[in-house]
Amino acid sequence: RVNALPTKKPRSAYALYLHTLQRGETDLGTYVREASKRWKQMSEQDKQPFFELHNEEKQKYLKELVAWSNQLEKHKPAPTQISRGSQTPKTIKPKRTVRKATRKTAKASKLM
Repeated sequence: RVNALPTKKPRSAYALYLHTLQRGETDLGTYVREASKRWKQMSEQDKQPFFELHNEEKQKYLKELVAWSNQLEKHKPAPTQISRGSQTPKTIKPKRTVRKATRKTAKASKLM
């Protein structure tokens, strides 16, 4: 099937960092909270390898996306002509008119 995207989008630098950590027996909330604190405390030099990995994945993804797009264009079906019979204009329906009330309302019956 040609329509499916080639691969998933590249992971962020933070996601790559999370992948390197060991979760152990801690629950997911605590694990992510602690990892987030450590990520924020890291220097830019310590984060640099993760940003480089992200950029590599991004370049690879973009190349695959261009190739996929070209393949999609190649397999695109040719436009078909519409027969003249199907191009009839739609008929316009008349607007609805407001009808007068035929029943007596409660106010009208009290007045009599």
